[in-house]
Amino acid sequence: MGKKENRKAEKKSLINLQEGMEIIDCHSLFGRLGGWICPVKKDMLGKQTASVVTAGGRIYVNEDLLLSPEEWAYIIAHQRLHLAFGHFDAAKMPYGEEAGSSGKVDIRLWNMACDLYIMGFLNDLKVGRCPVRVLDHGRTGGDEVKIYQRLLYPGDMQEERHAADALMELIHMKGLESPIREWENGRNPYSHTFSRALNAAVLSVVEEAGEPEKTGGCSAQTRMAVEWFLSHYPLLGGLAAGFSVVEDYQVCQKLEIQVAAVDVGKAVIYLNPAASLEQEERKFVLAHEYLHAGLRHDSRGRGRDPLLWNIACDFVINGWLKEMEVGVMPQSALYAKEYEGLSAESIYDSLLIDIRFAMKQITFRGYGKGDVLAGTDGISLPGMGGRKTLSPGLDVWLREALAQGLEWHQKEDGRGYLPMGLVEEIRALSMPPIPWDVKLAEWFEEQFPPIQIHHSYARPSRRQSSTPDIPRPGKVIREEDQWTATFGVVLDTSGSMDKELLGKALGSIAGYAEAREVSWVRVVFCDAEAYDAGYLAPGEIAGRVEVTGRGGTVLQPAIRFLEEAKDFPPDSPILIITDGMIEDYLGIHREHAFLIPRGSRLPFRPRGQIFYFE
Repeated sequence: MGKKENRKAEKKSLINLQEGMEIIDCHSLFGRLGGWICPVKKDMLGKQTASVVTAGGRIYVNEDLLLSPEEWAYIIAHQRLHLAFGHFDAAKMPYGEEAGSSGKVDIRLWNMACDLYIMGFLNDLKVGRCPVRVLDHGRTGGDEVKIYQRLLYPGDMQEERHAADALMELIHMKGLESPIREWENGRNPYSHTFSRALNAAVLSVVEEAGEPEKTGGCSAQTRMAVEWFLSHYPLLGGLAAGFSVVEDYQVCQKLEIQVAAVDVGKAVIYLNPAASLEQEERKFVLAHEYLHAGLRHDSRGRGRDPLLWNIACDFVINGWLKEMEVGVMPQSALYAKEYEGLSAESIYDSLLIDIRFAMKQITFRGYGKGDVLAGTDGISLPGMGGRKTLSPGLDVWLREALAQGLEWHQKEDGRGYLPMGLVEEIRALSMPPIPWDVKLAEWFEEQFPPIQIHHSYARPSRRQSSTPDIPRPGKVIREEDQWTATFGVVLDTSGSMDKELLGKALGSIAGYAEAREVSWVRVVFCDAEAYDAGYLAPGEIAGRVEVTGRGGTVLQPAIRFLEEAKDFPPDSPILIITDGMIEDYLGIHREHAFLIPRGSRLPFRPRGQIFYFE
């Protein structure tokens, strides 16, 4: 190539870079983000390196590299998200057991995990064009730490690894070896800017789109109510910015909404204009639906009756809003003084006892209907009769909106009282539990929804003696419910299993099983061959274990035995406890999970969950 052609190529590359920067500058979100773009010559970055982002917020871009404007827009957005998501922060990185056997984070794997997470985020937002092939984000799953932990297994996520490797040849993060441990003023300024920019971007879309699906012809009163949250109430300001309000009589009539309802998956609140709410009542109702969404009441039902769960959550939310003095509670709102200070789970249990009282209650949607919609597109949300997966961008925002709002609210003086119960729930949602036994408990909750408790005067309550003149019904569990609430255990009794450690794991299993009303467990011991121990009470399993000390167990016959056993319910899950010294493949055709000692590994990529006990 001659000098003239070289100059033309250099000019074209610089023009494309400038156009890509203009795309970002005009973007409602990324134009607001931090990160100083610094064009440099290829000699500084390398001939094939497109960009390097530093912990200090500088984004170096190679002005000599010929890429399309759309590719440059993608790269700049990607690098700014590294800063916004706190990928240089020590607190964000995995540590200890999260980081792997060494206890120290693998810098390359962390960079790769962050890249994959951002690729999924940008794929949802359709910003620019990725210079490498983009994979389905649903295949990576979880946040950066969870992706990192999957990358620790060499055989896992091969296609994702190739995509991340290809991207890392173009763009890098510099400074991960010395992560930032403390920011001035105690918070990451790029993350803070991102939160505010995201709220502002979503609000601008709502205001400028002008589409009936988004605005619903909102009244001036409703827009004023939304703006009040944005400007005067930080706790719910982020949620207010992210949710559209559809105020349309015909839509509400079609969805059978008397006052209001929320569709979390669509990020839409439906408000019936026929409800004729006063302005302060309008604030209350909007705050009510915001909290339903932010506290993830759509996914926390865990097998409970959806209507009763919705009612229980309504009592909690309305009690909090009354304490917080947010607007004025409409007369139709569910409120009971005796429920003050109780959790939704406790209120739900109380409603089950007095079912006639419960069924008389009316939500903002109306009689017999919950105001947390099960997906207006016909797809149900988790915990409400089915499943609907939220987009990664929306899911991230939902998890962080209330937590960020709480931080802002508490830093601003004079913003009002917040109930401790609400504060604790927000913090719990923003800090998911880590210990293996907590994760195992969650697995049990998913597999065994609460058994419907019936009450009968034929069996007196244990509290009867305290009130002999007042008959009290006792709890009764139907025999068919006891039959279905069971699971199988395939227990490897050979190899290097530590008996004391195994006993601790079995103790946890027994405790969780009994808490979920599981009376009997079908157990198969495996050593040189499978041995059917039949049905045992959960607390009896540990006493029947004899660790032989021999390795190389084959578990498939035990699994096949359980799956074919006529006295074992076809939908019951199987929990496999092993040290990992087993065959290279297991065919399991039902819900299952593995429980293995910390430090052990399975010789194959499992389909079920893994819990590492210690």
